[in-house]
Amino acid sequence: MFKYKSKVGKGSSQFDSARIIIPKQVREFIDVNPGDTIEWIVNVTEKGIKVNVEKSEE
Repeated sequence: MFKYKSKVGKGSSQFDSARIIIPKQVREFIDVNPGDTIEWIVNVTEKGIKVNVEKSEE
């Protein structure tokens, strides 16, 4: 298991969004580069929330 922290920054001033930086080690592990698309899979249960991030195949 790997554990990294990222600071959440402000996104566009026109929209209610935020930006994060994907740590280099995570980016290399999931093989994503600038311009690629990632998918956020959010699973909410009575035990809590788990978020998975995967490289999109599109």
